[in-house]
Amino acid sequence: MGTDKAEIDVGGMRMIDRVVDAVSDATQVIVVGPPRRTARPVVWLREDPPGGGPLPAVLAGLSVVTAPFVAVVAVDMPLFERATIEALRAAVGDHDAAVLVDVEERIQPLAAFHRTERLRA
Repeated sequence: MGTDKAEIDVGGMRMIDRVVDAVSDATQVIVVGPPRRTARPVVWLREDPPGGGPLPAVLAGLSVVTAPFVAVVAVDMPLFERATIEALRAAVGDHDAAVLVDVEERIQPLAAFHRTERLRA
């Protein structure tokens, strides 16, 4: 894409701020990637190796999670909002996780709500 997706403005709000806002009621908000300005305070971490992709990023974030549940959300979801995370949270129920499925019925693992210990396992 040639640009920092987190900084792209969508509807008057940068994508990074949309995602951070969607999880703003979380005990911890951990963002994995190069630090940048955000509208709300977050904990910044880097994956190993930097730029290594989603799996190293999730592992880095999990290393400091203390809550029993964790939301995994990619920054490049321009319409992600609080209602989406609330729906995922409600859908977990007795399951280990709830994962967003798009309109083409593709599983979106970077839009999910997990039991932390099961995700670590």
